[in-house]
Order: sequence, then C-alpha cells, then structure tokens
Amino acid sequence: MPTNMLYYKGQDTPLPLPNTPEILSISPLTTSKYLQLQQIRFKENNDIKVWDIANANDSVAILLYNKDKDGFILVRQFRVSVFLKNPLHGFMYELCAGLCDKDISPNEIAVQEIQEECGYHVEANKLVLINQFYSSVGMNGARQYLFYAEVSDQDRVSEGGGNKDEQEYIDIIFVPRELIHEFLQDSKCPTTQSFVYAILWFERQNFPTRQENIQQIPKTELDRFEKIKELENELKIKQMYLKEIECCGDADMGIH
Repeated sequence: MPTNMLYYKGQDTPLPLPNTPEILSISPLTTSKYLQLQQIRFKENNDIKVWDIANANDSVAILLYNKDKDGFILVRQFRVSVFLKNPLHGFMYELCAGLCDKDISPNEIAVQEIQEECGYHVEANKLVLINQFYSSVGMNGARQYLFYAEVSDQDRVSEGGGNKDEQEYIDIIFVPRELIHEFLQDSKCPTTQSFVYAILWFERQNFPTRQENIQQIPKTELDRFEKIKELENELKIKQMYLKEIECCGDADMGIH
C-alpha cells in the first residue's frame, strides 16, 4: 500500500483526521469564479414566478476500483459548506471528482482528475459511464457525469493528493470491497449520494442475485437477521402451544 494512502479497517479503527481548518470570516457573496447568482422571472400556468439560482459548472465523478487489492479508491477533503452545517463532518469521503471547467470532454476531465487526485493513469476510452444526473435541482441544476474505472497497482504514476497550485489538500483512502457496507454505515466517514449510487451500480454488475449478495452484508447485519429468525421461531412455538391449550380446553368443555 502506498505510504500516502490511508487504509480503512472498520468502524472500530477510526481513520486519523488532519487538523481542522479555522474559519476566519464569513461575508456576503457578490461575485464568484465558480457561481453566478441569478434571479429568474418566468411564467408557469399563467402565474408569474421568481426564482433565485446559483448557476454552476457541470462536474465528473469516478468510482475507482483497484482490481489488484480488491477495493475502492476514495478521496477525503475538507468541505467548509458541510463544516458550517455540522462541525463534526467537515472532512468528507468522496469519489474522485472535478468540475467541467475546461473545453474538453467529460471523459478527458475525468482522466485528469484521477491522476491529479489519486495518482493513477487511466485511458479515456477505458472509462465506463454509469449515468448522468442533475444535483441541487432547486438551486443550480448542475449535471454530473458518473464514471467507473478499474486500475491496477502498475497504473499508479504519481502520489496524487490534488493540485497544490489550487490549494487542494486531498487524502487518498482505500476501502476493501469486503468492508464497503460497513464503511457506508460508518457515521465517522460522511459520504455523498453519488458514492452510494455508484456502489449500488457496482454490486448490480458483479452480484446480480441475493444469494451472491449475502456475502457483502456486514456480520452485524447477519447477526441481526439470525436473531430475527430465532424470535420468529420462538413466536411460532408459542402460538402452537397456545393453540394446543385452546384445543384441550375446548375438549374438556365438550366443544367440537
């Protein structure tokens, strides 16, 4: 495992966190490199409506699977917008991702982001488009292209970690496939909807039946299923016992 990659070992072994950044000030936004605040006036069913939007660039996100290590490559970075909502969840665990802010295809942007953030080289024609969808539809309606890519240890060509010229500070996280459900339930590792969606897609491709999927369920859930079965069996036995008592009582009273 590369020295700059953190290895997820389960909920009982929390990943070390960097120092939390300090908020210096909060001020109203007038202009932005990434957002264009607009007020839209439109007519719907003869009603004149006004809507405020924050126009934003489309983006790409990539589910990276390391076939040599049988696990997923994620990134962790500080998200100040999340931190302001919940100071316990400032560091988010996400898919490798980036904005479509260059005059090139989403595939090519995805290739650049994979190498910049995670250090792996992937050919653009090796990317699989999982889906494309819209996010924050009430605010900006930006579209995200969600890709899947397989990598091997030999594909790692740099340390990754983000573009320091853009003040990116990114940790690379490895999650074994056998622990992915535990990771998704780990409250100490807040993640995004696109990551959950991508994992569902991955399992749909590789584990199409319930019988195969059962191996992916964490032991804690399997224990819970077994406990439910035991309780159901106990309930059936009690119901049979009560029915026998009722039958005996009816027979004693001469009821047929």
